[in-house]
Amino acid sequence: MKKYIITFNLALIFSFFIQINAQVAIGKTSVDGSGILDFGTSTTTIRTIVINPINLPTCDATTKGAIASNASTGQLATCNGTAWTNNGASTTSVAVTGTDSGSGVIIGATSSAATGALILESPSKALILPKYSYPDLQIKLPTRGALVYDTTRKAVVYYNGTTWQYF
Repeated sequence: MKKYIITFNLALIFSFFIQINAQVAIGKTSVDGSGILDFGTSTTTIRTIVINPINLPTCDATTKGAIASNASTGQLATCNGTAWTNNGASTTSVAVTGTDSGSGVIIGATSSAATGALILESPSKALILPKYSYPDLQIKLPTRGALVYDTTRKAVVYYNGTTWQYF
């Protein structure tokens, strides 16, 4: 019985810490600065965020700030709260496969008014993109939808399946 109480208390403390701290590091031991989600860099394991193409949902207050890969244009799109803006030069449509389960993961809060597969909910923390110097040269076989930060060119870089786009 004592073992179960200790396990329960540790789980309770851990869940409280996660709720308050709400910072996640992948491939590293700590988050840089006040990031909500941060990725480590490695010369042997390439880590990127992959944004799969979707048919864009309605752009409104609940999707404001969303980043998506527009399936009809192949471009990275952002929602400003009223309309989607396509960024980049690709105009090749991409087939959308899979089923929308209607659920997602929220980091930083227990609930959110926003919808999406991954929701970063924080008034003071942000996503820290995976960082690479010249990702177009370092990432030999990029996955369509890869999103990283180029530390040399000081730019956000998106791979649309054919070319790297710099923002």
